Amino acid sequence: MYTLLQLCTLLMKGRVPTKRDIQRTLFGILQSTAFLSFTGFGYSFFLCTLRYVDIWRESHGPLQPVDRVFLPGLSIQRVCYLDRKAFQKNVAMPVWNMALSRGLVRNVPYGDVAIFGASMAVLLTYYKGGHHSSVPDAMFKILRFVVGPYEEKDFGARVTHEANTFYRQQVVCNDGSRTLRAPEGGAPRPMYGTKKHKNAVWHLVVQMLRIYKKLIYRVKCFGRHQACPHPFSCFYYVLGGTGKMFSVGLGIQITLKLVLNMKKIASSPKAFQQIFLKKNILNLGLFLGLYSGLFRGSLCVLRRIFGRDDPAFAFPASMLASVAFKKYPDTTVALYVMWKAAQITYNIGTQKGLVPRVPGFPEFLYCLSTGILFHAALLEPTNLRPSYWKFLHSISGGRSENFKWNADSSEMSGKLLRIGFIGGGKMAQAMAKGFISAGLTKPETIISSSHPSDLASLKAFKDLGAESVTENIPVVQKSQIVIVSVKPHIVPIALGDLKDANIDDDKLYLSVAMGVTIKQLEQILPKGSRVIRVMPNTPALVQSGASVFVKGNAATEGDTTITKKLLQSIGTCEEVSEGMMDAVTALSGSGPAYVYLFIEALADGGVKMGLPRDLAYRLAAQTVLGGGKMVRDTKTHPGVLKDDVTSPGGSTATGIHFLEERAFRGTVMGAIEAATKRCKEVAASSH
Repeated sequence: MYTLLQLCTLLMKGRVPTKRDIQRTLFGILQSTAFLSFTGFGYSFFLCTLRYVDIWRESHGPLQPVDRVFLPGLSIQRVCYLDRKAFQKNVAMPVWNMALSRGLVRNVPYGDVAIFGASMAVLLTYYKGGHHSSVPDAMFKILRFVVGPYEEKDFGARVTHEANTFYRQQVVCNDGSRTLRAPEGGAPRPMYGTKKHKNAVWHLVVQMLRIYKKLIYRVKCFGRHQACPHPFSCFYYVLGGTGKMFSVGLGIQITLKLVLNMKKIASSPKAFQQIFLKKNILNLGLFLGLYSGLFRGSLCVLRRIFGRDDPAFAFPASMLASVAFKKYPDTTVALYVMWKAAQITYNIGTQKGLVPRVPGFPEFLYCLSTGILFHAALLEPTNLRPSYWKFLHSISGGRSENFKWNADSSEMSGKLLRIGFIGGGKMAQAMAKGFISAGLTKPETIISSSHPSDLASLKAFKDLGAESVTENIPVVQKSQIVIVSVKPHIVPIALGDLKDANIDDDKLYLSVAMGVTIKQLEQILPKGSRVIRVMPNTPALVQSGASVFVKGNAATEGDTTITKKLLQSIGTCEEVSEGMMDAVTALSGSGPAYVYLFIEALADGGVKMGLPRDLAYRLAAQTVLGGGKMVRDTKTHPGVLKDDVTSPGGSTATGIHFLEERAFRGTVMGAIEAATKRCKEVAASSH
């Protein structure tokens, strides 16, 4: 893996490698390989060592899970501090998720935009103030590429001759047309030739290019304030930055989609249109283009207002430009930029003597971060990106999946889950209220989407204290667990845009859509999505639901554990094969309706015999509840329990005889059979 990575890095330099380049590449391969090997071995070594430290046990008692997981991660990274770049992916996202799951923080609408804007404002102020030369960082190279080199401190003094040269090359003819100034002693040369080509198509293309060139030259000649460091007009400066970065963003999106969907396009050419004609393919380009254009334009306006250039102008310009981040929001990017701003601020502070330089602080921070990652990977995998978890899982030889603690210290204890509902109907409301009542989540960590016309569902989740929106993508972006709770025929529409959206691959999808199979869900969702098909029922609202689930191909044992915990918090839970799902839907999914009908019939019978209606309802409901608990808790066959109540020649026997004469048992069985057939019909129609 590292050999391929280092070779790609070498090729990206775009030149013939020198002897020193080859030496560095070989050393990098050996260093990274040693780092990874020592990490895989050393973590297990320290884990076992701490587990069996007798002195610790005697003086403090057994180590807690956090000690046994976090401390080995901290220790091994201090010993193996060989290749920081290999694990230097920031831990901002898992740390935020861990804080969010504990209720210490909460998601704020457009909070990622605010974080990104403030952080970029700080970084660009440093960049424009010339700090990038005294505190070099790769982040400044990225900024230089996005906003251009002209905003560097004192850069304008080195480049204004470009504009002067451009203007000197042009003279105005008597007829008003522009020409290029001729060399000394020669006649002026027309800027645009007049020779007509014989090929009409070629002539048309040439004329179009000439018109384009003429327009560009005129745009370049628009006004430019003397304080502006760029060589041509302000309008050209803004337009050029916008067009360049839009092209870069669009190119990246197209390239990624080609690479990731190559197999799909090769097998089905029609897929090309589905992939590349979606609006979201423009999102990255729009973000980069608008950010660059708004930043440049804001600076030019500020320079015209104040009559000078100032590094402080970068702050408001960047804050305004950051609204473009709404076109391509990414929490990981926002938090990464924030931590880079903090790191560079600290480096500038230490360089100027404003804050002390702590010996070994970078090493400590790196080791602390890796310890947090290992902790999250083993105890809180839902707070870690699946790609990173798979990496840690691979270097542990696949053993991390078998790492388990007792029930009191499981990764779910005390953690608030971020749950999203696509579809805010009755089932979603029942599940949400059940999860909240069970303490697995809070209203502020729940988000639901409903159709704009479904005002009742939107209001229900708002009244609950949850976030209620009309678009599905924000639900997925903000959630750990996404519950799909829409009608079967709506599923392809509701989930269709997720494949090409800017969504992390750390989501667990639970579908309660009747008849929509695991295979269908995996085809609709992004490739590799972790899917579990679930069938709860509405008594989940009072923690008395009866639920089953089927695990998808990509779902892990950890996903199964989380699903069980969710469903068990609102009632009972069973894992079944997918072939049973239609019958389960007919029995327990639709069953509450049959029971409500039976309770109503019992109560109506009591009212007919003279009982007050409210008393009849209470007695009927408690009778059904008690009967169910007797079957469940005593594990006695219902027939035996029925016989225990039935005395020879008594009223119960007479009532049962009346029911059986009217095919009570056969009617209920027929209802289950009819409902099962309907489930199969719905499943067939959704294929």
